[in-house]
Formats: sequence, C-alpha cells, structure tokens
Amino acid sequence: SSDLPMFSSVRSVEPNASGQVQIAVDQTRRRLVSGTPQDPTIQGLLVSGVTDGSNPTVRLRSIQILHEAPSNNADSQQLRDALLGALDHDPSAAVRLKALDGLKQFATDAAVRKALANTLRKDDDAPVRVQAIDLLAAHHDDSIVGVLQGLVQREDNPYVRGQMTNLLEQFNASPGTY
Repeated sequence: SSDLPMFSSVRSVEPNASGQVQIAVDQTRRRLVSGTPQDPTIQGLLVSGVTDGSNPTVRLRSIQILHEAPSNNADSQQLRDALLGALDHDPSAAVRLKALDGLKQFATDAAVRKALANTLRKDDDAPVRVQAIDLLAAHHDDSIVGVLQGLVQREDNPYVRGQMTNLLEQFNASPGTY
C-alpha cells in the first residue's frame, strides 16, 4: 500500500529466489515490508536504500535490485539522481561501481556524462575510473574533449589513460601537451 508511514532509514534489503524483496525499515520499531521490485512502495524504499548513510550493504543491494529488476518502472529521474548521488558521495568503491552499473541506462544523459567526467577527475579508485571512461567511450560526445585533454596527462592508470587517448583520437582532438 502507498500509505507507508514515515521511516528514518532502510536497514536491510534481502532479495529472494521468488523475485520478492524484503526490506527492513526503521520506524518507531523495525518492520518488514515485502513485495516485488515493481511495487511502487518497494521501489521507493529501494531508492531510499541507495542513499542510506550507515549501511553500504543496503546501498549496494538496493542499487543491484533496482538495476536488475525486470520491467523496472521506477521513477527514472529519482533513480538517476540517487545513483548520481551514490557515485559522487558514497565512501564505498563497491557501491560507486554498482552505481555506475545502474547509470549505464542513462549514459546518454548530459548530467550523467558530466558526472562521469567528474568521476574521472576526482575518484581515487582505479576500477571506478575504468568503468567511468568505458561508459563515456560508449557514446560519442564532443563536450567531454576538454575534460579529457585536461585529465589525460594526470591519469596514473594506464588503461584509463589509454582509453582517454583513444577517445581523443576518435574526436580528432589532440591529447594535449606532453
């Protein structure tokens, strides 16, 4: 039902073999809420789980279920924004990687591409930067040329630097000064 009382945070997210998701939410007391990932109440709780500050497992599972749910009709703007927030702020590299996975469906969105470029600039985890450059490489976008030119010489991961150079070549742009 959509009249779910206010809650302070999602504490656990447990998918099961039958396609249901069980979500533990802290209210005045913990209560289990069950349903399919297509249920709007479950979707809303999963999106809240993406931003749960205290529990990386909840954040990871929430993103995973939202991303993998068949015929997911979650509010895509709300989901995109939650994933962008996780990519930008989550302390766990595993959660940031899963957020990137979820952002694949939004890879042509200008705000997402800007966030991917920002991830290349500031994320200290090489696998996160690798996935960000791979997502950027999947779609031609001249607006990222300047960002890539500014970052290619600073990048210490050979794969990411190579992908940046390849992209710049595809865009017929110089990789900058050496």
